[in-house]
Amino acid sequence: MTQAQIQHIFQQRYNHNIWKQFLGQAFLNARYYQSLKSYPALIKMLLMKHFKLGYILLDEEGIERQVAIYEVVLAKGIVLERNRLG
Repeated sequence: MTQAQIQHIFQQRYNHNIWKQFLGQAFLNARYYQSLKSYPALIKMLLMKHFKLGYILLDEEGIERQVAIYEVVLAKGIVLERNRLG
């Protein structure tokens, strides 16, 4: 994938299928599944939808680590730039 293609992905509106493809190409050890993940009540006020899509398996000098991949839809009135800590 070229730098221009990657820039295009980051500049356009979010598309689940395009990002899934991008992550699969960028991280060969990406594993996907779709299951709902429950969150504490406070966070539910911030999110309309929340899915755990899968994980990326990283191998750092023989130590395997999983980086989770989540997709979230923020609740109305939540401004990401203002609510980063949440």
